[in-house]
Amino acid sequence: MSTTILGYKISAPIMIGPTAMHQLAHPEGEVATARAAAACNTIMILSNMSTCTVEEVASSCNAVRFFQLFVLKRRDISAQIVHRVEKNGYKAIVLTVDTPRLGRREADIKNRMVAPQLRNFEGLLSTEVDTDKGSNLEALVKEIYDTSLSWEDIGWLKSITNLPILIKGVLTHENARKAVEVGVAGIVVSNHGARQLDYTPATISVLEEVVHAVGGRVPVLFDGGVRRGTDVFKALALGAQAVLVGRPVVYGLAANGERGVRRVIEMLKDEFELTMALSGCPSVKDITRSHVTTEFDKPRIIHQMITSFTSQHNDVSERKNRQLLEVVVLWFQSSTSVANANLSVDLSLKFKAKSCPQHQLLLQQFLNLRSRLLRGAAEPLTPQNKPKIS
Repeated sequence: MSTTILGYKISAPIMIGPTAMHQLAHPEGEVATARAAAACNTIMILSNMSTCTVEEVASSCNAVRFFQLFVLKRRDISAQIVHRVEKNGYKAIVLTVDTPRLGRREADIKNRMVAPQLRNFEGLLSTEVDTDKGSNLEALVKEIYDTSLSWEDIGWLKSITNLPILIKGVLTHENARKAVEVGVAGIVVSNHGARQLDYTPATISVLEEVVHAVGGRVPVLFDGGVRRGTDVFKALALGAQAVLVGRPVVYGLAANGERGVRRVIEMLKDEFELTMALSGCPSVKDITRSHVTTEFDKPRIIHQMITSFTSQHNDVSERKNRQLLEVVVLWFQSSTSVANANLSVDLSLKFKAKSCPQHQLLLQQFLNLRSRLLRGAAEPLTPQNKPKIS
């Protein structure tokens, strides 16, 4: 199950993503999370908004750590934090780019959330913000985050550190290509836990778009919604090199500190290993695109099916071919699952058989081909295997 991220070997393609303020979950905060990451031989990405300092986390254990950065209006303070990170042995900077402003977090507003002291800023700037309503975290972000962050600032960040820079918050192929052009060392497909913008696309739905845009030039990591080992498997099948886990880690930390975080990672690893075994994958490299089917595969499959049937049944009239294609299109439009798809085809078979026995045979062959295509097992049509209509 092991893999390598930016040259660092980890026990499984499961990393601990950046989440803020761990001392809200457990008194030991990020120190406990870092120890769990070290015990599980994986990488932890420490949040810029942590309640333990970069120095405390670095001295707590011997492990590979990255640091997640928000760029502040006070660029000199951001530069100081980056220098501290580099001095304390962190191996990469993960720049979050999807938070020029904080999304509307209604639970925080309703509960009038008061953020704890953010220790990385001690002596550099005050994180106490006076607000008579809502969340003081929202007010703090508005006060200190740089809303003018742009692609040009990647160059500025590269000028103040020798660490590799990954960019977190990419959801489109345009931004993925631009990120590679400006020289990032990796991309994290993320929608910030869907907490920034309502109706933002699920990251699993855009992962493959980003992977194709990058074309293997830099690693692509996946963030968002990982709750099971099967989720890890799906992300890797769609091209991710590893996944980041956020909320489950905080849940484990709240439940049982370091041991809770370790248990979360172990559960995901065990489930992932079982999924690999049951899918016939002895190693991570054996996980391929053919192991998953998505909604976006429908146009590809329908194109193959229509091409196959229209090219091989010249003896069936144009009207009947058109009827067949109508059934195919209706089937795809009505199919929200494999079970529904099979049901709709069964109904189509019965309906068409009443008017044309040839269509029953055609649709049965169509159903068989569909099943093979979804499994990735369809063979090219040849004169030897080409279906015949008598």
